[in-house]
Parts: sequence; structure tokens; C-alpha cells
Amino acid sequence: MTGASVIIPCYNVEEYIFECLDSVKAQGSIVNEIYCVDNNSTDATISVIKKWIKRNPEINTLILKEVKKGACAARNKPLNFIKSEWIQFLDADDLLLKDKISWQINKSNKSDIIYDSSLRRSSHGEETKKIPDSNILLGLMKGNLGNTCANLWNKNAVMKVGGWNENLSSSQEYDLMMRLYNDGASFQKLDTFKTVIREREFGQISQSNEKKRWENYTKIRVDFFRENLHSIENAKILDGFMSHLFRSFQLLYRYNDKLAITFHDETLRGLKFKPESTTIKSGIYLCIYSILGFKNAEYLRSLVLRKHE
Repeated sequence: MTGASVIIPCYNVEEYIFECLDSVKAQGSIVNEIYCVDNNSTDATISVIKKWIKRNPEINTLILKEVKKGACAARNKPLNFIKSEWIQFLDADDLLLKDKISWQINKSNKSDIIYDSSLRRSSHGEETKKIPDSNILLGLMKGNLGNTCANLWNKNAVMKVGGWNENLSSSQEYDLMMRLYNDGASFQKLDTFKTVIREREFGQISQSNEKKRWENYTKIRVDFFRENLHSIENAKILDGFMSHLFRSFQLLYRYNDKLAITFHDETLRGLKFKPESTTIKSGIYLCIYSILGFKNAEYLRSLVLRKHE
């Protein structure tokens, strides 16, 4: 079936869901159905959704229940019911601007994933533009290839890789996109700025502590690196690929030094890689790294950082 189905995970979003659904309505007839998946809400979320449905009976809107916690489980819940060619995953606190979905479908060249730009709106109402990378490999490694809501997803491609990983509490969208890429899915970039990502400090379905967040972030990139290392022929792209992976090890070191060292030694040690050196400070780090290795360089770096905190 042509058109798109919209999946909205809902957890305590009574303040946002009505406006979110209005933004889906503004997409017009390109939307075949909307699935609102209640993920253990304890506020008036469901009452608000029912109120919206009553006001908009012409739109096929269904409420499903998913007791397993997490946005991934909620997004997976309706997948087997969908017959539309495209899926619009939408967080309940975000908004689609008019004709976002139809614009993407009309511009599609039969790609599996349309990755797109977005507007980030702070809690104070300030907006900034987020433009994804043109290079797919680097965009995936850097976490800059659109996001869950700005992108449009081919239903068959998502089903083929088994949907969302319900065991992850963070980095879910890039885990999914990396698996899609490894499976041979095609990607297409657009710059429509027709998605508004709104800042929300509390109440999200997927929340994790910093340690777990960086562990997830780094592990999926290590797996992606191993899968694609030998297929990258462009030296500049390969260097950028390794540089961002290295930076993720540095960030992880602060929360889990042993895992960061293990990841580094299993991936970058033995390759022709040197960290970027653009300042005197980074030049000193590079010397220590080259002579004493990542473990000792990061240990000394952490001592310096603590001293200045």
C-alpha cells in the first residue's frame, strides 16, 4: 500500500500528544493510519488521545498497549500490522511540519531510508538547524544521519533486519540504521527541515545513565567499524571513520576505562592511525599515545582533566 503509517510511542505525554497528532493530521491523505502505543503511562495520555480521536473520527487512529518498557518495544508493537510502504516513527513530543511525509515520498528515488534535516527547538523556544552528513558511513559513525523522526523508513527494510533492538536503552536509531546499512539498504539525503525535535528534560521512554549511554554508543560503533573497515577504499573517509571511533573511546574512558581500553586495543591498535594533532596540548598527547599507548595516554590525560575540574 502506498503512503505511510505513523507509529508514536507514548509514555506520560499528556502535554504534548494532542499537538503531535495535529501535526500528523496536517500531513493529509498520505497517512493511512496512526498507531499510538501506550508504554505504561500513568498520566492522562490515553484520555487526551481518545479526545483527539473523537474530534478527528475520519483519521484511522488506533491505541495499542505495550507493557515492555522502552521506546523500541513500543515502536515494534505495530510493525506486523502495517501494510503501508513507509513508516513514520514519531516521538510524542516532536512535530511534523505540513506535508513532511508527502514531500519525502515524492522526492524518494526508491531508497529504503530517507534521512533528513531537522529543527531543534529548546525548552526556551530557540531553534537551531541540524543538517546530516552527505557521506553515509561517516554520518552513521558520527551520529549525524538524521534521526528517528526526521527520517522516513521503508517498512520492508525495517522488518528485514528485525525492527528495533529492544535491549538497547540508547543509541537505538543508529543501531537500526547501521544494521540496515550492513544489510544493503539504500540511503537518500534530503534537506527539508520539516521535523521539529523538541527538547524535553523528563519523562522520556528511553532514559539511561551516562555510563550506559556511552557504552551503548561505543559498542554499536565498534561493531559497525569491524563490519565495514575493509570495504572503505577512500583514505580520507577511513581516517575520519577511525578518528570518530577513537574519540568515542576517549569519551567512554571517563565512565568505563577498562572497556574503552579493550575496545581501542581490539580495533585500532595495529592499524596506521594517529589521533589528530592541532594544538600543543594535542601534540603532547600524540607523543604519549605513540610511545606509551592509549591506556597510559588516557590515564595521564584523565589526571590533567581532574586537576582542572
